[in-house]
Amino acid sequence: MRFFLYNIGFYFFNATFWLLSFFHKKAGQIIDGRKKSLEELKNIRIEGRVIWFHCASLGEWEQTIPVVSQIKLSGDFKVMLSFYSPSGFNHAKRTDLVEWIFYLPADLPGAYEEFFSRLDIRGISFTKYDIWPNLVKSARKRNIPLFLFGTEIRPGSKYLKKHSFFYKLLENFSWISCNVYQSTTLLKHAGFDEVYTDGSPKLERAADVARLSYKDELIESWKNDKFVILGGSVWSEEISWLTEMARSNDFGEIKIIIVPHEPTDEVIKTLSHDCGSNVVLFSQLDKNSIEKSIMIMDKVGYLSRLYRYADLALVGGGFGKGIHNIAEPAAYGIPVVSGPNNKAFSEAVQLEEEGIYLVARNYNDWIIIVREMVNNLQRRELIRLKSQTFFGKQMGSSLRIAKRILEYADRT
Repeated sequence: MRFFLYNIGFYFFNATFWLLSFFHKKAGQIIDGRKKSLEELKNIRIEGRVIWFHCASLGEWEQTIPVVSQIKLSGDFKVMLSFYSPSGFNHAKRTDLVEWIFYLPADLPGAYEEFFSRLDIRGISFTKYDIWPNLVKSARKRNIPLFLFGTEIRPGSKYLKKHSFFYKLLENFSWISCNVYQSTTLLKHAGFDEVYTDGSPKLERAADVARLSYKDELIESWKNDKFVILGGSVWSEEISWLTEMARSNDFGEIKIIIVPHEPTDEVIKTLSHDCGSNVVLFSQLDKNSIEKSIMIMDKVGYLSRLYRYADLALVGGGFGKGIHNIAEPAAYGIPVVSGPNNKAFSEAVQLEEEGIYLVARNYNDWIIIVREMVNNLQRRELIRLKSQTFFGKQMGSSLRIAKRILEYADRT
């Protein structure tokens, strides 16, 4: 009955989504992407055993990369990767690890038949939360093991309520891997046995990226040893803080990089106007503009590398659905700030306890933090040392998860 009601509801949702695709760019990209992926499936040839990884979007893929890297080292399995969102499909890094990248089809009965008939799928792994019921049901009919990692469960979660639709979904998984002990404890108390605390691949991936060699001489010239504040994936609230700072001229010789979460032409144009004449777009940065104090990022895919040039990071999302990736800047050893909406992220608790991450509830909080960090080199050095220690302890989570995936996939 649960699946019947789900399918009825999803048919209506899918029809509405299809109509929306004529007016909404992102919905249109998803519909078009699904069509192209299903066409590719008709001709796809992946020889050998396959492990399927599914990610909602780019953030989930970023924390999946170290796990897939370990899988590929074994040499025993091929990998295919599905996304729900265009942000993942269009901007995914390390695609060299994957034999095929595609859009997940609409989660309707029968949607996955051709996938299973054409490919030798030995396991399906979901990252964090994007679990699709008909995919789960189709896999279990074929005795294909299901894995879930990067899991974070809070008290009162819908996945903890016995006999609920979501609880029944989790019962189909061979095992669940959690980032922190609290999530593991909650799931075990709810009746799940195969639950492990492996640590966070998200934190491990952030540390890996921070260690990568990267050098941009033009940005180094623009920085010119000045104190740099980087607003990463910022929305309107954080942008207003940064533009207010830019107009005040009250903080000495600092420089600001603004990376909007959605760098559309309209957003970039408005932002450039609000920042005044002392601004340069990243795409237009040259030797003649390195004296500009504000840089606006108008390209996608640079943020994780730009943090190495910052002395303080302001991460967006804390006044919306939830903070974006605070682990990326923290891994560079710089203080990180966001708005207060951070409750769904275990790394926020961990990094706040270490004193690496701070919460600003309003512009006044933010300015107090800025003044402290600009003037207190000793505190910034302490944060850098704490970051080194903290991220050093995160290594190994992806190896533990990959070994368990391989173990179960080998049995099928």
